Amino acid sequence: MIWVWICIAAVIQGITEFLPVSSSGHLRIVSELFSPVSPDTGTDVMLHLATLLSVVWVFRIQLKKTLTVPSEQDTDRVPPTRFLGWVILATVPVGVVGMVFGDRLEAASTGLGFLAATYLGNALILWLAHRASRRENRLTLKDFTWLFALLIGLAQAVAVTRGISRSGSTITMALILGFEIEAAAFFSFMIAIPAILGAVAVKIGPVVMGSESLSVALGPMALGFGLAFIVGVGALKVLLASARRAIWWPYVLYSLGLSILCLGLRVG
Repeated sequence: MIWVWICIAAVIQGITEFLPVSSSGHLRIVSELFSPVSPDTGTDVMLHLATLLSVVWVFRIQLKKTLTVPSEQDTDRVPPTRFLGWVILATVPVGVVGMVFGDRLEAASTGLGFLAATYLGNALILWLAHRASRRENRLTLKDFTWLFALLIGLAQAVAVTRGISRSGSTITMALILGFEIEAAAFFSFMIAIPAILGAVAVKIGPVVMGSESLSVALGPMALGFGLAFIVGVGALKVLLASARRAIWWPYVLYSLGLSILCLGLRVG
């Protein structure tokens, strides 16, 4: 059973961590439908690390270029220290919200009625992305400011709530601010790196403190890691391809469908 559930969890994590449909919301729905045995802390951490590696792999060329100190003639490049400062600032809101309201949001968002409402909100956010992406957005990373970083960070903080997509919220905010999709997606997934690392730290904390122990077999762990990484790379490329073509409506309809499904499960 654990092999099957790890495969299911790896595929769900790989797809929904990047497609704008909320990974935490999907895990809640799958749990309601199938009542699977949840993987332990070690497996959960491993799946998050696999999707983190997916981000680094897909953006490896642009990430290397961004973190390289530009020459004096390269005026279009942003200094790495400033870029990292933007990333840190954009990460602060989600950290504050998670620490202050995390437990209460986690408890509230387990309800299917609440999840139906948040998926409806996610559909609205993605509809805004659909509208904003059809404008002639021109801003790039060299036009970035500290205020833009903070606003995108606040959008990421909204996604602490189960059912709201982190990537959908941050990319939508960047598009509304006038950024072209390449810059919007790149910054969105760069601030995902500390967000995922934060999730790993929260999961591994009880193990470090000794309140939990790891009991993950090497075989299932390796399978889950590899599957989550491969699926994550594919999902991220799908999102980037659809975003470049301003195709957001499938995610809008999918979120609406999940909202209706949650209502049906709650009534049933």
